Amino acid sequence: RGRLGAEETGPEELARCRAVVGKLAQKNWVALYECVCVLMTEVMEDLGGSLRLIEERRHPLALLRGVLLLWRRAKAWLRQIEGVFDRLNAHIDTENRRHDGHFGSCSSRLVHTPTVHHIGVIGFRERVVMWTSGRAKRLQQGMRGLAGEEARDLEDSELDMLMEFTSMCEEMDVQDDHTGGKGDARGQTRLRKMFLQPLRQIQCQKSYSSRSGKVRMFGGDRDLLYGRFKSEEGGVGGSSVSSGNDL
Repeated sequence: RGRLGAEETGPEELARCRAVVGKLAQKNWVALYECVCVLMTEVMEDLGGSLRLIEERRHPLALLRGVLLLWRRAKAWLRQIEGVFDRLNAHIDTENRRHDGHFGSCSSRLVHTPTVHHIGVIGFRERVVMWTSGRAKRLQQGMRGLAGEEARDLEDSELDMLMEFTSMCEEMDVQDDHTGGKGDARGQTRLRKMFLQPLRQIQCQKSYSSRSGKVRMFGGDRDLLYGRFKSEEGGVGGSSVSSGNDL
């Protein structure tokens, strides 16, 4: 915990950690997996704790900025330690393929063990973004305020923030930890309901492409995940382009 929990760890230290992790994975990868889950939970809880002062201000955009800053730090840390857990990820992949082969694709949502990277992403989603219902609602409020802005055009910084938040939510859209068949986790469903589905609906109604060309619609297989937007006339939005500002 002390070595890997630091935001910056030297290459020699990482190499030693990788050697130790490889031995532990060979000996008992399940016990190692449980330890990694605890590590990820502790690290993400520490990150989320820094949002308490921002939450006291009750300013949705300030909270949104704070979450995005923490997301950058969390991703940098996960990239740093990713190579340490190669052996463990190999065991996880073998386990998932074994269950898929034995039970068939119908069990993919009932039995699933996330990779180390996804454990961290899930930890951030649960311990930072949706740690409390109040925090999640304030983030949703800030997101809706940016995405549904009508009184004026968004500033470039605000548009960048909206796009980064959208990208973060898409990256956090990973399957819950259903190791051993436990099916009580619903974090992915809550993420889609709180953020991704509203974003899909708002972005189908409005287009900022004339502003900067940065905003991209979900489209394609994303429609299968978050639902296609139905217009007030009863049709399905996003299927054709009638003008530069309409979808």
